[in-house]
Amino acid sequence: MTDTAEIRRKERIRNLRTLSRTQTVSVAAAGRRRSAVGGVLHRYRSVFLALAIFVLGSSVSQRLSTGPGDYVLAEHLEETALSLTAADGTKACISMGELAYYILRIEREGDRQARAYNPEDPSAYWKLRLSTKEQASYVSQMAKKTVLDYAERDLLYSLEAGRAGLSLDDEEKKACKNEAERMWLKMSDRERESTGLDVETLTAVMEREKLSERMMKQLSAEGIPDNDVGSEYYTGLLGSYTAERSQQASEELRVGYVSIN
Repeated sequence: MTDTAEIRRKERIRNLRTLSRTQTVSVAAAGRRRSAVGGVLHRYRSVFLALAIFVLGSSVSQRLSTGPGDYVLAEHLEETALSLTAADGTKACISMGELAYYILRIEREGDRQARAYNPEDPSAYWKLRLSTKEQASYVSQMAKKTVLDYAERDLLYSLEAGRAGLSLDDEEKKACKNEAERMWLKMSDRERESTGLDVETLTAVMEREKLSERMMKQLSAEGIPDNDVGSEYYTGLLGSYTAERSQQASEELRVGYVSIN
């Protein structure tokens, strides 16, 4: 490695370390003031803070990723991204168009880390392959797993909420619609075109997200506080459903290249 390349590498790591410390504070503050509708952004900040720390403690090989590929999300919005089928045959799905909400949120937050890592070429961050003794994966793949996991979680808990007799009242639905309108107005032209998101879709996803969070809060009140993705309770509950993820979502989609890069 040349002296210039080494200097740049160290500068990128310093930038990433600085952003990680900053986000530690911002995530804690967000946790104190977050709304139910804004909960996903808080979770994604936590995910990318973890990724930043992972980068600092991992061996890194750059530019081994296949990059964005040929998959264009806006051409597949009506297709099913993932589905859950209960033992009684009840089935619910999330479309690629609805999944775009989660993609947009994680790409926005990930882009902050990417620009800290390499301001001259933010896409380089998403192409990193991170390796530890436990796992090896590209940042883009790790981000996609997060998108799919949390979309699936919201679908699962919204179904469970319905079984438990939980629903949103008119005021809560109105709040979701207002939040959806605000988000859509703040979206760039590229974000709108690449995701196909509109106010109606945003509202529907936010309502599902809010219902999911209500179910999680009820579980916590019932003595099951550890109920998020990866917990023993969550894994067992998900196992009682037949879960399917489409090839488009699992393989062809490249998170980090839909609304950015």
